[in-house]
Parts: sequence; structure tokens; C-alpha cells
Amino acid sequence: MTLGALGLNATTTSVSLSWSASMDNVGVAGYGVYNGVDLVSTTAGTTGIVGGLVCGTNYTLAVDAFDGSGNSSPKSTVMVATLDCPAPVDTTAPTAAVTAPANGSTVTGTVNETANATDNVGVTKVEFLRDGVMYGQDTTAPYSTTLDTTTVTNGSHTLGARAYDAAGNTGTAANLTATVANSASTPTSNLSTNTRRCRKF
Repeated sequence: MTLGALGLNATTTSVSLSWSASMDNVGVAGYGVYNGVDLVSTTAGTTGIVGGLVCGTNYTLAVDAFDGSGNSSPKSTVMVATLDCPAPVDTTAPTAAVTAPANGSTVTGTVNETANATDNVGVTKVEFLRDGVMYGQDTTAPYSTTLDTTTVTNGSHTLGARAYDAAGNTGTAANLTATVANSASTPTSNLSTNTRRCRKF
């Protein structure tokens, strides 16, 4: 009995084999499909699948033909590699923390809000939030933006930050609270963490 060259199609975990029908003076009863020296399956057709393989790994596969009398042909072998393993899916969210202004501070004028952000792969951007609404963003560390407090009402406001990575995972910093205390004549200036309030007489 003779067996032609093997055709194949590899995936990450299996290889499909095909071959030409073998010739025998009596008749071919079937074919054996092997992974190395191990018989994987027998078939009466001219195709077979070797499954349960590991991605990105080399294998020696083989096929032989046998007749009803137990005679077998020499194995036709092929070296094949399964496809590379897929890249792992990134499900780890980045972390973020607002670093300025300080929680509980009183602010006036133009405030510089800063944040730290980290990720197991990389942070792509940080959004800055005022009362839950984005008002600025930064794509490069150190992450910061400015808030003109004269455009918001005096009183207590929450400031936060949200970090993103390339996989779309997000991590939101714990909100801090800052009190806006602009006077009618407050220019845009720096934040004050310990603003003294003067009593008018």
C-alpha cells in the first residue's frame, strides 16, 4: 500500500489532515491517524483531525493505511506547528487617585487638579470630573488639568478622576470634596487650602 503526501490546516488547538486514497491489491480497509507514535483515530475516509493540542507548539503527525488482513503501509508524516497562542485579554482596570487639591480644602480662582494613575499595561488617559461630570483630561503623566472655579457656584463640590487603558478598562478615583469660596472680586489665581475668611464689621 502507498500513501500520498499529507495536506493540513492548523488552528491553535488542532490540525486537520487530508490525504489521497491509498492503493492495495486487495483493498484498503481504513487509515490510522497518529500524533507522534500515539494512534489518535482510525477512519475509512481520507481526512482526519488531531485535537487537544497546545497553541504555538510543534508536532509530528502521521497517517498510515491498513487492509483487512492487518497489513499497514509505511506512515506518511508531516511536521506542523499549531497557530500562536492568542494574546491574553486585559481585564485589569487601572487605578487612579486625586493628589490635589487636598480633600476638604477651600479653593478660589483657577485650581490645578492633579492625579496619579497606574495600570498593568499602560494608562491611555485620565479624565477629571467635577460633580461627576468630565471637565478636562490629560493623556500624559503627570496628569493634571485646571478648573476655573469662578465658573461654578460657591459651595461644596466633588472632584474626581477616571483612568483608562487601551483595553477600555476604567478605574475611578475616590471623590474628594472642595469648597469654592470666590468673592465678587476674586481673580483667577491659585488654590488656597487654608483660606482665611474675614468677618465684615
